[in-house]
Parts: sequence; structure tokens; C-alpha cells
Amino acid sequence: MRPHWFPDRRALKAQAAMLEALARSQAAVARMLECAADAAVEAKLPAALIRQELRVLAEAQSAMAAVVAGTAPRRPRRGGPPAPPWLHPLAGRGAKP
Repeated sequence: MRPHWFPDRRALKAQAAMLEALARSQAAVARMLECAADAAVEAKLPAALIRQELRVLAEAQSAMAAVVAGTAPRRPRRGGPPAPPWLHPLAGRGAKP
């Protein structure tokens, strides 16, 4: 008997297929970005337009990844005071691990 939280074989196959599709999508987006960069140089496109297109592609991929993972992506927080550096207490003191 399998625990209730353990996914069945069909669910695992579906997730694997979605991950493969996401990997292919990321490879395709990388090729599109290279082509867009080359075209932007030749066509003298404004940077704002390119940035907007990149944001749309990134949001689409984030949505696909959220579907596969079953979670909602976290939005980066903007503004406010920056956090202090996140270092180990012995960092920079010559300590050896």
C-alpha cells in the first residue's frame, strides 16, 4: 500500500512529460532570444520593446513551471531597505571548515 501523498505512475509520467516539454520550450526560447538579439541590432528596435517581449516569454515559462510544480511562483519584492549580507558567522575570519 502506497502513502496517500505518493503520486501514482500516470501522474509521474505526466509530470515527466511536462518537464521535458518545458526543457524543449526553454531551448526554443533561447534560440528565439538569440534571433531577436540579432534582429534588434539590425532593425534598431527600441530596448523597451525587446524588454517587454522578454518579460512576456519569462512569464509564460514561469506559468508552465508553476503548473508542473503545482505551486505559484513568488514575485520578487521591490523597494524597502536591502537585507544585510547572508554570511556564515565565521566567514572571513580565516576559519577552515
